[in-house]
Amino acid sequence: MFRLSSRLDGFDGTYQQGTYEIDKSLNDTQIMELLQTGVVFNDIKFTVPEGYTTKQIAEKVKEAGICTAEEFIEECNTGSFDFEFLKNLPDRDFKLEGYLFPDTYYIKEETTAHELIEAMLARFEQMYTKEYQNAVSASGYSLDEMVTIASVIEKEIKLDEERPRAAGVIYNR
Repeated sequence: MFRLSSRLDGFDGTYQQGTYEIDKSLNDTQIMELLQTGVVFNDIKFTVPEGYTTKQIAEKVKEAGICTAEEFIEECNTGSFDFEFLKNLPDRDFKLEGYLFPDTYYIKEETTAHELIEAMLARFEQMYTKEYQNAVSASGYSLDEMVTIASVIEKEIKLDEERPRAAGVIYNR
């Protein structure tokens, strides 16, 4: 439909291959002009698999050339992040363990460790819906205890159908 519409507006319907950053405020004509320029969006695709620990994420960050693994871990432990769910976290070796949300992120070459961590925490916040907040409140456990238990289960249990049973064993202890 867009290709047909663009021909009606005087464009020939051809596009330059690439990945583009398109502002939502652009109209069809502006988008078509952009797609014909060939000016591409050169973000780096950075994927954090489910179950990765902070240490494993730090290694991926190092491989992506964002910073060293040590710098990433240091920023996780000492950086200032303004999220309500991070209030009152206990002191531990990997302060944000379990809160760095596994997902695919598109980052710029100049992205800092702090900015990447901020994006991962923002994704956690987005996924931590009112429904989950209510479930944590009703459980009698803190969010941090729930995240810790979920992290242990994610790391140790490979089959989805075994997770509820493993959680039951942990809660019964």
